[in-house]
Amino acid sequence: MPGGASILDLGSGCVTHPLVALSHRVVAVDDSPEMLAHVRGAETVCARIGDLRLGRRFGGVLLVEWHPPGWFDRVVSGSGGRRPGGAARDGDLLSAAVRGSVGDEAW
Repeated sequence: MPGGASILDLGSGCVTHPLVALSHRVVAVDDSPEMLAHVRGAETVCARIGDLRLGRRFGGVLLVEWHPPGWFDRVVSGSGGRRPGGAARDGDLLSAAVRGSVGDEAW
């Protein structure tokens, strides 16, 4: 992506801050005000993705992380495929450490 690209982050989370740190203009969308409260340096929009109407376009690269229905129900502690450290389950709460990199940049 060219420097200063305008990026739409749907289901804001682990990539918002690294993109802001790379000087991109990020619009972080989530239907959870609690998740959006953690976002710094990006425009935030509290909305369901299916209902989102921003009235502007974003072009370029599409990055999608998707899990099939039921995936979250089957994950047990220590699993998680290629995710470093795997996943941890505490009742209904599922957490995982995620690392990403682009070129020499890592987060």
